Parts: sequence; structure tokens; C-alpha cells
Amino acid sequence: MTITLRTGVDASSTYRTEAGPLGPKGLNALKNAGIQPGILSQLWRAQWTTQAALQTAARRDSKTGSNLTTLTVPNDPETTPAENTNVPVQSEFVLNFNQKVDKTRLSTANFRIVDSNNAEVRQGAVPRLENGDLRVVLTPAEPLDYGRKYRVVLRTGSTGARLLAADGTPIEIGDGTPVVVPVATQVGASGAPAVAP
Repeated sequence: MTITLRTGVDASSTYRTEAGPLGPKGLNALKNAGIQPGILSQLWRAQWTTQAALQTAARRDSKTGSNLTTLTVPNDPETTPAENTNVPVQSEFVLNFNQKVDKTRLSTANFRIVDSNNAEVRQGAVPRLENGDLRVVLTPAEPLDYGRKYRVVLRTGSTGARLLAADGTPIEIGDGTPVVVPVATQVGASGAPAVAP
């Protein structure tokens, strides 16, 4: 069975879905006819909870804030999708969430940029919030190197980044498995390799 929602749902909220083979009108018709519906009257019930989550990742020019381009968050963090390649070296990275980010967990430990050797890329400052605290921006202190692979890493779980419910209650993101956005920078005019190891 597929259920398609007509409207959005809130992050970190619990919902219940109910379905029956006859529906209320069918059950009433059976009862009015004097027929006991038996098993046909049983409802299927499922309870589910939405998660606090990263909605999208993007990059933009670190000097002007323009040229916002969406990046893909792949299932396999070792794979760099085509749309995540040819990233300008003067880029900053943007993470958009479905709930406000908890400022007490806004740090370079929870929002990191690392190179292909897992070495930390120094950020110009602590990641900053934008768009009503729904967006985190990571800005490297220096331009990235040409023709290199990098990863934007979101630390999750009990000690990682957190979001806030509408009432201000902290919400953990994920189970401790980092969310990784792999990127590869553009090739330089000097003919640097397209993607260095």
C-alpha cells in the first residue's frame, strides 16, 4: 500500500495512519443490512514519527554569496556525484534543515570540512546561521585547492548537531552516523588533476 500525503508534516512529530478494507461507509452499509462485518471491520493501524533532518546541501560563492547550486547527498559517501564536481575553489557550503538549528551545538566539530586525507579544512569562523536558523553556512578560511576531493561532514547522534522543535525542545539528528556531502573542486588553469586522490 502506498500513502501519498497531500500536505507536509512537521519534523519530529508522531502521526497515526488507519485504513480498513471497507471504510466507514462500507461498514455502516453492512450494519444497516444486518450483516456482521467480522474481519472486514478490522482496521490496520500504523504509528510513525518523522525525523529531524538535513533537507538540502548546496554551495555558493564565498565572496559574493551568489551562484547557489544544489549538491547531492549520496547514499555512499565515497561516491562523488557528477553535480558535486567542478566546485569553484572560492565556495562556501550551505546545509538547509527542516527545523531550527540548536545554537548550542553550532561548532566546527559538528559541521566540518575535511580533505581526502580526512585533514580538517580550517573555517574562517564558527559556522553561521541564516534563514531563521534553518540554514548553516560553512566557509573555508582560504580558497580550497584546485582538483581535490573534499567532504562536508555533519556530525549526528547524542553529541552531534541538534535541531529544535517548535516548542524549543532539542531534537537529535540521526543515530550517530555522519551525513557526508562529497565534493570535488574545479581544475585550475595550471592543469591540476581533475580530482586528486
